[in-house]
Amino acid sequence: MLALRESAGEAPKRNRESGSELSLTPHSPGNHVNFAGIDSLIVASSQSSESNASSSDASSTSSPVPKRRKAGSCAEARPTPCCSCPRTQTCSLRNNCACLSAGRVCSSCDPATCRKCRNTAERRQVLQRAAEACDREQREREQKAKNKFIKSLGATPSHGTELPPSQSSEITDPDSSGLGASQAEGDSKPQAKQPSTDSSNTSSKTSQDSEETVLPEEPKKTTKQQQREKQGDSNTSSSKGDRASASSSDHPTVGETEGSTNGATESASQQESESANGEGTKPSTRAAFNTPPTGPRCFPRTGAPDAGSIGNCAQYNAEHNYGPHEAGYLVMEDDPKMPKQMRHADVLLCTVYGDTIHRNDGTHLDGGVANDRFWQSRWMRCVSTNLSLWDAPNGKVGKRLITQLANEWAGVRERKWNSERPIVFCAVVLNRKTDIISASSIRKVIESRLDMWDAGCYNELVEEVCIRGKSGIAGGKDHSWKEDGEVSESVAKRYNSMVLDGKIRSAVRFATGRGIGGPLQPTDTCSKAGIPVIEVLRKKHPRIRVPKRIAEVEELEGVTEWQYHDDVAGFDVYPEGTPAALPVNFDADSMLVLSGKVHGSAGPAGGVDANALRSFFTRFGTASESLRTEWAKFSEWLSNESPPYAAYRALNAKREVGLDKQPGTRPLAVGETWMRCVGKGVMMEAGDQAKLACGNVQLCAGLEAGIEASLHAVRDVWENDDFVQPDRARPNDPYVKIAARMEEAGDYSMESFSEEELRSLPEMTAEGVALFDASNGFNELNRYCMLWNVRHRWPKDRRLAFNCYRHYNILIVRKNNGDRAYEIMGEEGLSQGDPLAMVLYGIALMPLAEHLKRTIPEVLTPWYADDSAAAGQAESCAHALLFLQRFGPIYGYYPEPEKSYFICTVEEEAQAKVAFYSYGLKVQFVRGLRYLGGFIGGNVDKLDWVKNKVKGWVDGVKILASVARRFPQTAFAGLTISLQNEWQYVMRTVPGIAALFDPLEKEIRCTFLPSLLGVPSISAEMRQLIANGVKQAGLGIRNPVESADLFFGTSKYACEELVRSMLEGEFNLAVHKSTVRQASTKARKQRIELESKFVSERGGQRGNRERLRMKRAGAAGIWLTCVPSRLHGTELSAEEWRDNARLRYNLNPLSMPSACDGCGAKMTVEHALSCKVGGLVHIRHDDVADEFGHLCELAFSKGRVTHEPLINACETRTERKAREQGEVKAPTMDGIADAAGKLNDEGDDLEDVPPVEDVSADATHSPYKESNENRGDKGVHSFWKRGRTWYF
Repeated sequence: MLALRESAGEAPKRNRESGSELSLTPHSPGNHVNFAGIDSLIVASSQSSESNASSSDASSTSSPVPKRRKAGSCAEARPTPCCSCPRTQTCSLRNNCACLSAGRVCSSCDPATCRKCRNTAERRQVLQRAAEACDREQREREQKAKNKFIKSLGATPSHGTELPPSQSSEITDPDSSGLGASQAEGDSKPQAKQPSTDSSNTSSKTSQDSEETVLPEEPKKTTKQQQREKQGDSNTSSSKGDRASASSSDHPTVGETEGSTNGATESASQQESESANGEGTKPSTRAAFNTPPTGPRCFPRTGAPDAGSIGNCAQYNAEHNYGPHEAGYLVMEDDPKMPKQMRHADVLLCTVYGDTIHRNDGTHLDGGVANDRFWQSRWMRCVSTNLSLWDAPNGKVGKRLITQLANEWAGVRERKWNSERPIVFCAVVLNRKTDIISASSIRKVIESRLDMWDAGCYNELVEEVCIRGKSGIAGGKDHSWKEDGEVSESVAKRYNSMVLDGKIRSAVRFATGRGIGGPLQPTDTCSKAGIPVIEVLRKKHPRIRVPKRIAEVEELEGVTEWQYHDDVAGFDVYPEGTPAALPVNFDADSMLVLSGKVHGSAGPAGGVDANALRSFFTRFGTASESLRTEWAKFSEWLSNESPPYAAYRALNAKREVGLDKQPGTRPLAVGETWMRCVGKGVMMEAGDQAKLACGNVQLCAGLEAGIEASLHAVRDVWENDDFVQPDRARPNDPYVKIAARMEEAGDYSMESFSEEELRSLPEMTAEGVALFDASNGFNELNRYCMLWNVRHRWPKDRRLAFNCYRHYNILIVRKNNGDRAYEIMGEEGLSQGDPLAMVLYGIALMPLAEHLKRTIPEVLTPWYADDSAAAGQAESCAHALLFLQRFGPIYGYYPEPEKSYFICTVEEEAQAKVAFYSYGLKVQFVRGLRYLGGFIGGNVDKLDWVKNKVKGWVDGVKILASVARRFPQTAFAGLTISLQNEWQYVMRTVPGIAALFDPLEKEIRCTFLPSLLGVPSISAEMRQLIANGVKQAGLGIRNPVESADLFFGTSKYACEELVRSMLEGEFNLAVHKSTVRQASTKARKQRIELESKFVSERGGQRGNRERLRMKRAGAAGIWLTCVPSRLHGTELSAEEWRDNARLRYNLNPLSMPSACDGCGAKMTVEHALSCKVGGLVHIRHDDVADEFGHLCELAFSKGRVTHEPLINACETRTERKAREQGEVKAPTMDGIADAAGKLNDEGDDLEDVPPVEDVSADATHSPYKESNENRGDKGVHSFWKRGRTWYF
């Protein structure tokens, strides 16, 4: 009954007894059967149905072995008429005829010849009886499901009663794990995913991919199974698993290897996870819930329900007037692989999110999309390949590409397909061919691929990507460095290309060789562990840990001051309750801003990096605007609602890379650029709320100068910082002997010492700074506690955070040969490729940091993500580490004493050792150590550390000087934007190190600047001028020796309010921001005053001409601050950049000819700027005019900009009236500017008047006759005033 199915928006049901399909919706009171369009269908009478009962019973006992249907048969899911029906020869309501279930006309019963089919009244009676029968069966199944589900809970709920009748009616059969007739891909009205009574005999799925589908048949139930079903025995889960396995055999034959891991059979990792959490290893399916049309499911907030006592509460929302953004309202997605028995932590998450962590990777979910398995297989093949993509071409091909990409993302949001499809689209359409270089050929290839995509040739496009990946065509190039600091040509080219792509910091680290060894292949051997890198990466991602009750946690025995919600460890009590949150809003303009904030390389699918995304959003006019608008809607959908996980599963995947730490391996996850854009948008929208949530406790939420304040606060507490260490310890110190005895015996406790020895010891006075190291930082964080704390402390991001971590994250580790990539499940912790990871980690540990601060108030305990410290008495620092070791694992923070350090003097080291050893904490004791990019400790160690840093920077400047000979613009950008900021940060955080930067200053003056400007040497006066800012005729390359103390003083002043709050406890965000702005403004004014004084003195010494030249240089230096970008067209050639830089400092351009090629005169700079024969004046003028016209086209449109428009004379109405009366002459071109000035000054309207002409005695005056060809450069319509054209 296709018409009925489309009108109701549901999939067809199956008759449980006969195994036949019924294309009828359940008939309930208030719902009426829709008979629209029924004349086009063939339905026989009830008599013919009864006569074919025997044939139906015989067909329902077919073998459960899947049979492959031939193309063109009745089971083929294509809307074409069937020539014959082999299952029956008469039309009947019993769905032995597959044509009837698919909505096609069976030739055995034609409405023009069948006498019985003409009676409309009889057909309606038959349909009404069938609907009533279906309604009765539905009510019976719901009652069985209710009894069975309540019995499977195993215990009476402690915080609630049985499911109310309003909820029990919404529970369907727990055995219902299959789908009805799925909608064809690309259909404009996707059908809702509804549970069916039989998962085996689903109708075949319609697909545009032409893959052959396997249709399994239903096995006949035994008597024992029917008895178990009637009794509601929970042991039938094994038969459900069998039927789910039979249903999962309906998988694509194309790409079977890639899709085989997504079957219904429980994976080994899932079994281990459930076993570790007490769930058992037997695969189990959860009772399926319908989503009624009256409203989604919610969870009552009148007391937390017990584990497993959560039901369908559609009517609960209406009765209590709960809004869609309130706690507990959103629907839990049906997940057959979700553990059946819920923990108490799961129930608490359900009360605030309406859902919980599903403890699986979500690859078995399809979100109601028919051919999701096909696209998962194609996506896996693409992410296993190292791709290199073309930039989107200009013109109509590029606009068509961006428009199609916007439609692909719109299809995800409209539930036509899932996110794998648009990601595969970018990979296969823009896949680079190395043998094609010309722009026209690239456009031709991309256009042909777009045509193939529209024709549905998806497998062919994916196969091309895989072939190129396995053949090694997409691989990178091996770059080698030369000796004595000179870089090879390939390194210089690669550096220049990376800078033009916006990867300035990565380019500098690449060129200077500071990439920590680079990425490792999964089969390489770890230099520290001695095992393959893939095994190291797997060990870095632990299994999920579900929080336990307080009674089950040994660390919380006897602890009464720490209260947890519902006695679940890690779920802190928030007396104010669950806060309400406003939705996050995006639009096309915000997406335009975000495109400039996203940085980094591409995600798992490869290719679409930050630069490509910026190109998609900005370069293609209305097509880019449509893409930005669609992605804004998608971002709001993901940040405010609870979409099906399959819809964004591919976006949530990460590309895992192992970096060589030398020694060791560091895991790095790279997320999809699209998802990073959403995270950046949430940070831009809710960043201030995150800063308030973390306050002055966790300084990793983007707080201004937060990381610098931590270093300044530690120095204020520990007065011995920057000490000059003595040669030996204190004489006759009893703690020296005790510490030595404890180290020799290896017994780090005080039990072996007598009471007399302990009483004779003097009081401990040792002070220092303890730096604590946590094991596997972000990956060990407890995901349950993180989501709980984020919901209460950062409510505006609660939905995006939950959507990102409600399933395991899929981490892709590519192989170097293009084979199927390794998959690692990110079950616990946070992905470091997530832009929200830093803030989420800080908020997750806020309860731990706050309890530590209240418990041990005598020490300063600053936090920056997982980098924690303690400054104060050594014994109090030992208490802090012991506190973290006891309570940190509850939140996923595992401190390692062996990797922790205590910074102190030699005299106090013995006391510090006894303080830590007495608690069994074996830490390392040092005189100084690096902390948050700065340094804490003695003066000698500080000087050695800074000298080593300066040596590395000197080598980096030398390499950039080598690059500057060929690419001066990108070398200048790398030094001023990246490398210079590195040593300026050290200047802001470490005092008294100005003199140590002298080698760096010499390298800049003697090597880099001569290579940059093409001069043999730089004088002292010239160097001071270059150190000025761009507006003061300089280049902004600061003198590190002269600016070190100024930077430190500015940072100290900016952090004054934050440091005070860290020591006293009261923090005001507004006051801190005001202090930072004041410090920055004061330092800028002081610098400008000094630079202006130097420029004026220099101009006074060299004359007025030099003073005017310096003034012009300060006003015309904006091109120096412009970041070189291939996307925005701001790159300059070496000659352009160097010649302009030399002219800025009164130096002649290099290789300037001796004579002018236009007039033959002697060539000088002045002659080149004024010669009207050589054409340089026109070239310079046309360049400015063309650039202005291009900007106007971007601001308005191409149709509003005209090139070289004809200028007509104009006059005011007063002047025209006077001319007509003969008081004045006709307007001339000389008066045009005056008339325009009057308009601007007085606002008088202008009217078009006849152009200028020569009026002779015998000529007839024509007001429209042109006499001169006066033209402007550009004409822009509605530039200053709507409806007027303005000439420039």
